[in-house]
Amino acid sequence: AGTGNPYFTTDPAAARALFDQITRDYHLPSAEAQGGAKERLLQQAVAGYENLLQRYPTVSPWAPQAQRSLGNIRAEQGRIDDAVKLYSAVASRFPGADWEILQSWKSAADLLWDSHREAEARGFEQTIVQRSDAPSAAPSPQTTIRGTQQPLDSNDAEPWPPPGSSGTVARDRTST
Repeated sequence: AGTGNPYFTTDPAAARALFDQITRDYHLPSAEAQGGAKERLLQQAVAGYENLLQRYPTVSPWAPQAQRSLGNIRAEQGRIDDAVKLYSAVASRFPGADWEILQSWKSAADLLWDSHREAEARGFEQTIVQRSDAPSAAPSPQTTIRGTQQPLDSNDAEPWPPPGSSGTVARDRTST
């Protein structure tokens, strides 16, 4: 595959090993670290995920997961716009990675809600619902999306989806 990248390969086992190493050595430990140590670990994770995307740009699910992980890091750093761009790029770079696309859009929506950017968040949620309602949508993502729309406090929640419903009504976040 002529990518112009001399390190390009399509070896899924190597891509997985690199993804696991980055996650284990840098990304996960950054959650426990503080201050400069945290930022160093996050930067090492960024460098690792970017390296993975250069070396294994088409290897699914590892390349799409690396792209989404970059978004997660930018969100952690408070770089909201950068995170949303990275999450959005999952769909354009990896159009066949349905699960990672849906997870990226969900991450973008949650981040935007938390940042009080409700209109932008609703746009991502509407895109999720539209994609999950498409006749060509895989059953697993449809079930997952419906499950995420269930109210968080399910002690007094109605059965989901409600009888006679497609189960794709967006969660009302104005009451939370």
